[in-house]
Amino acid sequence: STGAGKTIPLTRYDMTLEPGWNMISSPYTFPMTPNLDAASFYGPLTYGNGSEGWSEESTMLPWSGYLIYNRLSEVKTVQLAPLDFYSESNTQTLARERSDGEWMLQFKAEGANYSDTGNILGRKIDAEEGLDHFDNPEPPYMGGYVSVVMPRSEWNASISHFTSDIRSLAEPDGVWDIQLRVKEETSPITLSMDMEGDFPVEHDIVLLDLINRETHHIKETSSVTLNQNWDKLPIYPFKVIAGSPEYVSSMTQEILSQLPETFTLHQNYPNPFNPTTTIRFEVPTPSQVSLRIYNIMGQEVTALTQSWFPIGSHSLVWNGKDYRGVPVSAGVYIYRLSAQGFQKTRKMVLLK
Repeated sequence: STGAGKTIPLTRYDMTLEPGWNMISSPYTFPMTPNLDAASFYGPLTYGNGSEGWSEESTMLPWSGYLIYNRLSEVKTVQLAPLDFYSESNTQTLARERSDGEWMLQFKAEGANYSDTGNILGRKIDAEEGLDHFDNPEPPYMGGYVSVVMPRSEWNASISHFTSDIRSLAEPDGVWDIQLRVKEETSPITLSMDMEGDFPVEHDIVLLDLINRETHHIKETSSVTLNQNWDKLPIYPFKVIAGSPEYVSSMTQEILSQLPETFTLHQNYPNPFNPTTTIRFEVPTPSQVSLRIYNIMGQEVTALTQSWFPIGSHSLVWNGKDYRGVPVSAGVYIYRLSAQGFQKTRKMVLLK
């Protein structure tokens, strides 16, 4: 730095990364490749490289901004070493040859204004079925976006949406949940699929469109174009089913058979109840759902939800309390479900 007379040694530069996402830039005036351990870190990612969206980069350019995700639960200091002076212990793990049966399916979603390119699912010999360092988190959104995410709430992690889900070779069959998420995009979106590696010849793999109830065989179809009003359908659900032809066929039919055909509001259970009751409802397409409780005079007592729900069967519990958390008196109450022009009301009885 000519102003301060400070120099940065070219052998290393120590950078402190907090747990979670970190925004960084390169300290060097020339391109460099960071030597980051993939088991501990994800990235670097940059935004707007060719289109509005995140992409993973191998080289950091001068004066450019990047994100790095620290998978660890503690602050970690890493060395950015642009020249070959760093020790073997700090060198990123060298890429190995792909083993037989390993495969990866890359998804790329592109609209007129936004895109998302770095989404991968598949199987590797050293991966686990559950969460491990091959499963990378979805980067934060920057206003509008087109994004492919893999919701994994069952992993009980600090984050619930991922941009990659790589599983073990020990399990030949599997189902991956995929969501296309869209905001401030008005054009059709093309979802492209690119298979890499050694997908078993005797196996099948399909993309199941849960909105249109359509099955796309990925070995025969490399892209799907979706033309939607994204303001009314910001989350578009898919499933990828891979495995033996018998498994793929039976699982596809099972999933389709479980999809609700219409909005349905069921009778609460138990009824009468004290002190809590469960209300079940079904959603045939991703929707903004409102479920509210009223007294017999028509006065609103509380709202159980006003939020977005995916396709499927759902349930909510009412604890017999109002907005203020005060238990209501015994009597007859009305609950109403509203979603996309659908409305349905039912009665329930609270006993004390």
